[in-house]
Amino acid sequence: ALPISGVTALQKIFHLESREEAVQLGVKLQCKQYMHHYLCKDRTFGDNDHYFQLQPFRTPKILNAFYVWSDPVGNDAPMHVIHSLGKLWSKLESRHLSEDGMVDHATIRDDELYWKFEI
Repeated sequence: ALPISGVTALQKIFHLESREEAVQLGVKLQCKQYMHHYLCKDRTFGDNDHYFQLQPFRTPKILNAFYVWSDPVGNDAPMHVIHSLGKLWSKLESRHLSEDGMVDHATIRDDELYWKFEI
């Protein structure tokens, strides 16, 4: 299959009516650092032939690949992440208890807090 432009891809994936809408979305994704130019960080997303990649493919072998790790990671960082995620998961579980006190795991994914856990 032949590669398609980033604008065309965004337009198809998000069912956007115009290429301009796709460019605006691409620029927002780039500003939030979810997408980067493949070689040069100074290139702005647009309706052109430049190559961009999503954040998870830029650094694919890390935990939470959508998160932009801009701060240096110290020796205690992994334990901090594990502790924070544990607290977040406990909060999620407490929000989804059934009448008999069991966790309703089927409804957790629909909670907006779940996506903070995922990302």
